[in-house]
Amino acid sequence: MLTKGSKVVNVGIADMQGAQSPEILRTTLGSCIGVVFYAPDKKIGAMAHFMLSKDPSGKDSQKNPFKYAETAIPLLIKK
Repeated sequence: MLTKGSKVVNVGIADMQGAQSPEILRTTLGSCIGVVFYAPDKKIGAMAHFMLSKDPSGKDSQKNPFKYAETAIPLLIKK
């Protein structure tokens, strides 16, 4: 819930961000996919906003690992 004094952390396309309460993670989705992990005991979370499931060329994900689920989700888990 957004409350007075809460900082909003924007997650862009092909991006990942983490936040701790009272911060709020926010993104806007169209045809992309957003995945959120939250640890309620620590009140921390992380969000990845990726475009495709995998990199068809196998090269672009090295430049931007958050563009593809196959590379974004393992990095999100490490966060």
